[in-house]
Amino acid sequence: MNLFEELEKEVKSGNVTEYNKTQASLNELKEKYGSEVPQCETKDGYNRSKAIASECRAIRTALENKRKKIKAPALAFGKMIDAQAKDLKAEIEAIEQPHLNAYREQDEIKKQRKIAFEEKLISIKDLPNQAHDKTPDEIELMIDDLACVSIDKETFGHKLEDAEAWIPSILEQLSLAHSKAIDAKIEQDRIEQERKELEELRAMKAKQEEEERQRQLQADIEENKRIQAERDAMLAKEAEERAKAEMQAEIERQKLQAEQAQRDAEERAKQAEIEAQKRIEQARIEEQQRIQAEQDRLEEEQAQREANKRHIGTIRKQAKESLMSLGISEEKAKEIVLAIHNGEVKNVSISY
Repeated sequence: MNLFEELEKEVKSGNVTEYNKTQASLNELKEKYGSEVPQCETKDGYNRSKAIASECRAIRTALENKRKKIKAPALAFGKMIDAQAKDLKAEIEAIEQPHLNAYREQDEIKKQRKIAFEEKLISIKDLPNQAHDKTPDEIELMIDDLACVSIDKETFGHKLEDAEAWIPSILEQLSLAHSKAIDAKIEQDRIEQERKELEELRAMKAKQEEEERQRQLQADIEENKRIQAERDAMLAKEAEERAKAEMQAEIERQKLQAEQAQRDAEERAKQAEIEAQKRIEQARIEEQQRIQAEQDRLEEEQAQREANKRHIGTIRKQAKESLMSLGISEEKAKEIVLAIHNGEVKNVSISY
C-alpha cells in the first residue's frame, strides 16, 4: 500500500518528486541558454551550438531513464490490477450470465408476443383495403373469418381494448364493402349481358353484309366472264391479223438477212485473205527474229566459254606460279595444278 499511497500523494500534489533534480537542471539551461540564438555560420558558433545540444541531450537522456525507472513499478502494479480484475470478472459473469440469458429470453418472448398482437390487429385493420378488389363471396368469407375471431386477452394481449374498439367497425366496413361488391357484380353482369347482345347484333349484321358481299362478288364474276369472253374474241382476231403481218415481215426480213449474209460472207472471205497474208508475213518476221536470236545466243555462249577459258587459264597460271614460288619446277607445278583441277588430289580444290 505504500506504493499506492505515494502515487496518490504525487497525483494530488501534481508534481513528480523524482523530477526535482531534472527541473533544477532545466532551470539552469534556461538561465544559461534560454534566450541565446544559434549562430552556426562561424566555426566557434557551430561548436558552441553542438556543445549546448550535447549538454541538453545528456539531461534529456537522464530524464528518460528516470521516467522508465519511476514508471516500472506502477506499470507492473497496473498489469497485476487488470489481470486480477479480469479473473474476478470472469467468475462473476459465470454466475451472472445464465440468469441474464434467462430473463432476456423471457423479455424476447414477451416482445415477440406483443409484436404478434400488434401485427394481428394491423392485419385486421387492413381488411377493408384488401376487400376493394374482392368478389362478394370472398368478402363474405372475410366477414365470417373475422366474426369467428375471439376478442379476448389470449388473442390480443395488450391490444385487447383496441381490438374491442376496431373489430365491430371493421365488420361494418366489410359489410358495406360486401354490399358494394354485390352492386358492382350486378352492374358488371348487366354490362356483360349488354356486351354479349351487342356482339350478337354485330355478328348478325356482319353475316348479312358477308352474304350481300358474296352475292355482289358472284355477279361481278359473271360480268367479268362476259367481258373477258368478248375481249378474248377481239384479241384472237387481232392476233390472227398480227400473225399474218408478222409472217410477211418475217419473209421480208429473212430475204434481207440472206442478202446481208451473202455480203458479210464475201467481206469475211476478203478479210480472211488479208489476215492470212498478215500472218504469213508475221511468221516470216518471227522466224527471222528467232534465227537471229539463236545466232546471238550461240555467239554469247561462245564468248562466255572463251572468257571462262581465259579465266580458268589465269587462275591455273596463278596457282602454278604460287607453286613455283615454293621451289617447284614449272613442269611439275603444271602437273600438280592439272591434277587438282581434275579432282585427283583429295581434299584440295581450286577456287575459280
